[in-house]
Amino acid sequence: MKWLKAFLFILTCFGLMMTTNKVRFRYDWENAFWRTLMTPFVGTIWAEGFSEERFAKVRVGMSFDEVAHILDEPLRKDCSQKGCGWIYSNQDTGTADYDRRWITFDVTGLVDGLRHEFYID
Repeated sequence: MKWLKAFLFILTCFGLMMTTNKVRFRYDWENAFWRTLMTPFVGTIWAEGFSEERFAKVRVGMSFDEVAHILDEPLRKDCSQKGCGWIYSNQDTGTADYDRRWITFDVTGLVDGLRHEFYID
């Protein structure tokens, strides 16, 4: 009987932590589950001044200037002939699981994709 109570307590705590991650990081249930499960191994470096609230305002079709007005500078800007990527989070080590926040721009300078996920490496 004690093991059942312990199991239910652990399950309840995990569920509360998962809900917290869902709200805090604006994740769906799958990403919230993996972030909660992998919490001891998370190593996210965030861009200075980054916030989930402002990142959530970015939409496909926005220009460089519109995104720059909403968000502070990214950690890195990677550009090529195919477009640009603005990286707002990165791994603290080469194998860390982390919260990925990336914005990709097409060759015309408009947002064509957003990465908002928990990445398991």
